[in-house]
Amino acid sequence: MKDYYQILHVRRGTSVPEIKRAYRMLVQQLHPDVNPDPAAHELIKEVNEAYDVLGDESKKRDYDYRFDNPYITVDAPQQPVHRDPRYRRSTTYSASSNTYTQQELMQIYLPYALWCCRIGLLLATLIFLDAFLPERQTTEEIAEIYNVRSARRNAYRYDVLVTQSGIEIKLYEHKVSYFLDKDRILINRTQILRIPVRVSGEGGIPLIEVGHIYRTTIFLPIVLFLTSGLGLFLRKKVDLSFSLCTVSGVLTVIIYFLIK
Repeated sequence: MKDYYQILHVRRGTSVPEIKRAYRMLVQQLHPDVNPDPAAHELIKEVNEAYDVLGDESKKRDYDYRFDNPYITVDAPQQPVHRDPRYRRSTTYSASSNTYTQQELMQIYLPYALWCCRIGLLLATLIFLDAFLPERQTTEEIAEIYNVRSARRNAYRYDVLVTQSGIEIKLYEHKVSYFLDKDRILINRTQILRIPVRVSGEGGIPLIEVGHIYRTTIFLPIVLFLTSGLGLFLRKKVDLSFSLCTVSGVLTVIIYFLIK
C-alpha cells in the first residue's frame, strides 16, 4: 500500500487544507515549464494520485483506516440505483477545493513575473549606457510640420516635425516656429536607441532640447533599475518580489511609450 503522506511530503494527521497547500507547491515544482527532468512527469502522476485520496475528507478517512488496519477489508457503500436508467447523478463542484490563497498565487506566477524585472533591468541599463555614450549628429531635410490638438476642446498640445528619413520629433510651446523658414536641421541622437535629444538649425542655432527621458523624466529609469534589481535579488521573498516585479512591469510600459 502506497504511503500517500510520504509522496506529498506531509506528516500523518496533517489536515486537508495543509495537504492542499503542499500539493500545490509540489505541482508547481514538478511542472514541465519549471522542472524539465523526465522523472518529474512520472512523479507528478503519483502526486495527483495521492492528492485525489488525501485531498478528500471521506477518502482520507477511509485511507487512514485501511493504512492502520491493512488486513481488514472495507466494503465501499454502493450508490442507490435510480429507477430511471437515463438518470445521471449530478456532481457538485466544490469551490473551496480549487481556491488558492494570495500567497500561493504569487508563488505560482512568480517565475513569469520575474521576466518583468529582467526586461526592466535590461531597458534601464540600455538607457544609462545610451545617456553616457557620445551622441551622433546627422543633417536631415524637413518633410512635414503639423500640430496635434486635443479631441474634445481642439486645444493645442504640441507640434511634430517630420524629416525625409521618417524621424518624428515632438516640439512643445510652439518652438517649431524656429524651423519654419529652414529646409534642413541638425539632429543629435543617442548611439544605441537612436533617440533624438537635441535639434538645431544650420549653424547650431537655435538649440532645442528634446528626448525627455534623458532630462525631466530620468528618475523613471533609475526607479526601474532599482525595483527590477531588488525584485530579482529578493525572489525568495515571494510577496515582496512579486510586488516589485509588478511595479517594474508598469514602469517598463511607461518608459517604452516615452522613448517610442
